Amino acid sequence: MSGIVTETHPRRPELDWPDFPLGFGTGRLCGLDGGLSVSRATWLLNQAFDLGIRLIDTAPAYGQGHAERAIGRLAPSVRDRLTICSKVGYSYGLATHWINAAKPFLRPMLPWTDALRRKIDSARHQTYTAGKILLNIEPGLIRSTLEGSLKRIHRDYVDLLLLHDPSSESVDNPANQEEFNLLVESGKIRSWGVSSSDPFVLDRAIDSMHCSVVQLPVTRDWVNENPHIIPKCDERGVAIIANRVISPQVQQLDVRTLSTDIEQCVSYALHLPAVRQVLCGTRRLNHLSQNVQIVRQLLSR
Repeated sequence: MSGIVTETHPRRPELDWPDFPLGFGTGRLCGLDGGLSVSRATWLLNQAFDLGIRLIDTAPAYGQGHAERAIGRLAPSVRDRLTICSKVGYSYGLATHWINAAKPFLRPMLPWTDALRRKIDSARHQTYTAGKILLNIEPGLIRSTLEGSLKRIHRDYVDLLLLHDPSSESVDNPANQEEFNLLVESGKIRSWGVSSSDPFVLDRAIDSMHCSVVQLPVTRDWVNENPHIIPKCDERGVAIIANRVISPQVQQLDVRTLSTDIEQCVSYALHLPAVRQVLCGTRRLNHLSQNVQIVRQLLSR
């Protein structure tokens, strides 16, 4: 527990959240498993903007940097009106160049290669269900990763920067906290936080004096298994970005009942205290439009 800076009622930086509470998650936007090209992803991001979405959640690892490049291709008049959340943590290292070079050749084959696609999906699912990679992140990595993101996004700051599935040691590290605070002071980020599904890591983040945001799974199962997290965020003034709101069980339901079940999942998340944004991750405009319509209907009631 040593090293973490805490107080009973920590003061959090004020955040300006978009009025519309649906954000666009880019986790699978440009992935190898049937993901979109950068130009097509940019087109979909423009459609999301036209539909009223103003928060974009991304990371250097999403599409090996291609998701951030798609954001960077948006017109400045669009890009500068977005609240952009990026992350620091996962990295494909030197393999990034080779993965990106292979994408144009591998993508056309994936629809015909069920075994490969299933293997990719299985690996991703195991990463989620196993919890996290628990990366030990240092101040130099935080700054260098952010600089790379800013170049790809074509902005001189991001609104939010999150530690991406970090270890508790990374969260507790006072040098990391100081680096985040320096980035806030320099204007390169507006606020910082943690993205994790590990309740212990989230507890440490919420206890941290300047952590403003946590991104976490908001399904009934996860919340019931970790009942103290949401109330603690509300008490401490830590905002929540809800991800994985649509549970795998709901996604497997009959298409005729899917809209109703999605509405129930989204409604549950939006009505929890401290939840400021619910993320929608998709590569299809019709799915995106459906989710926007569901949220607008919920807000009108």
